Amino acid sequence: LVGIQDLNLTVGLDIAGTDLTGTDSIDVDGLHALAVELRDDLLDIQNDLGHIFLHAGDGGELVLHACDLHGSRGVAGQGAEQYSAERVSESDAIASFKGLNDKLTVSKISTEIKIANATVNMEVGSEIGSGAYLTPADAGNLTYSSSNSSVAVVENGKIKGIKQGEANITVSFAGSNNYAASQNYTVVTVSKIPTEITVLNVTLVLEVSDEMGTGATLNPTDAGNLTYNLSNEGIVKIEDGKIIALKEGNVTITLSFKGNNKYLTAENKTINVTVSLKNARVSVNNNTLDLFVDDTFTIVANTTPKGLNVTYVQGDSGVYDVDKSGVVTALKDGSTSIIVSVGDDKIYAKNTTTIAVTVKKVNPNMDVSAGDITEG
Repeated sequence: LVGIQDLNLTVGLDIAGTDLTGTDSIDVDGLHALAVELRDDLLDIQNDLGHIFLHAGDGGELVLHACDLHGSRGVAGQGAEQYSAERVSESDAIASFKGLNDKLTVSKISTEIKIANATVNMEVGSEIGSGAYLTPADAGNLTYSSSNSSVAVVENGKIKGIKQGEANITVSFAGSNNYAASQNYTVVTVSKIPTEITVLNVTLVLEVSDEMGTGATLNPTDAGNLTYNLSNEGIVKIEDGKIIALKEGNVTITLSFKGNNKYLTAENKTINVTVSLKNARVSVNNNTLDLFVDDTFTIVANTTPKGLNVTYVQGDSGVYDVDKSGVVTALKDGSTSIIVSVGDDKIYAKNTTTIAVTVKKVNPNMDVSAGDITEG
């Protein structure tokens, strides 16, 4: 380290074969200091300025107030304007210049890492800029490390949430020859994404064999699949998001989503379903039959809805006979009824109508000749 008072570096200055003309100097209490070489060990002191300037390559020398280079000859060693150097004790770890009592310390340029947010809240799978930058900006590049890389990491300057939890993101600058190292950090809290189940109708009324969509949606839609739980098995079933009514009764459907590594568990929702039998109706072309023995009559039954199976139930046996097609044959005199019904109480509710039947022995309008009469 060479310290020179009133240093004029516009003239030629050759130290150890290095041209330092025009080299910037630093000011300390009005004195100029020119750093040639930084050494941690004690310097080898010489007391001849010319020798120091011409042979400085022998070792790092420390000299005090040395010479005035305002003269016409500025190259050390040429004599006229040089002054003798004052020897400094080799035992001084830190030497002081003549007229300079303060210690002179040469340090690296300080740096600082600034972060926009000391705490960051984010959701699993999301990304957010680290908000970190280094000053001076041209000092170098930042590096990132996570205290829990399973929770959050930094990729391409962005914090990425991996799973629910907390992690400290440490932002570092390692330093360089000119710049000092620095460090800062931010606390990252990663949360699962909230979910919600919505339903269009909390109560449904269906008839047996009906199909209807559940009207249930999980938000976000890509979170996963809903689970359905039935309070009464056999009343309905769920297939491909549809409710299929199986038999008469009441059931509560509970919809749930238990969550996963990315999404939170959703609050359960319910749908109350009432299943009833379908309505059916039957009517006949004649609700009263007056027949004579051996007469026949075909009952015409109309059903709503059309095409339902019709059954015929006889009253007192022996008065008439009726087949499955509704053909009535009078057998003997008497009065009774026929019950005509539709529905099986499984899909369709049973519905009936009654036909009153009267059978007489002889038809008074019958044409009987004398030859047809026999004495009994």
